[in-house]
Amino acid sequence: MRRKPKPAVVPMQPVPQAYAGRRARCPACAEDGAAVVGVIALRLVFRCQSCGVKFHRSETLLPHLSAR
Repeated sequence: MRRKPKPAVVPMQPVPQAYAGRRARCPACAEDGAAVVGVIALRLVFRCQSCGVKFHRSETLLPHLSAR
């Protein structure tokens, strides 16, 4: 039997100060308490405090970070 490959780990960048207070609604449990935990590929990554799901919003692009 073949082994399942390990999932790829993408390093998360720290959250810029201007976006630190952002909140979003969790797609899994519909709670409004998901806070920003980092940035991956110029998108804000949120983590729900009640169910622990990590997710991002495709419309939350950070264009000022792409100039680095």
